[in-house]
Amino acid sequence: MSPQTILKGLPHMISYAPSPSPEMCMASYLLHSNNKLHTLFQQLSIKYFKINIIILLSSLILKYKKNLDVT
Repeated sequence: MSPQTILKGLPHMISYAPSPSPEMCMASYLLHSNNKLHTLFQQLSIKYFKINIIILLSSLILKYKKNLDVT
């Protein structure tokens, strides 16, 4: 890995604080430098986030429903 490549990846290291690995830094740099990959990963993370919200809401509803059934 050349020093220039590492320097280009430095801003992305900050987003993986407290202790980013050089691999994560490079993966992030390569991802941001490739537009198609970047948009694909953005779409995937948005879908993943929506799924997590649905799971969270359904578990809260089930918990609440259980509490109602007990009383």
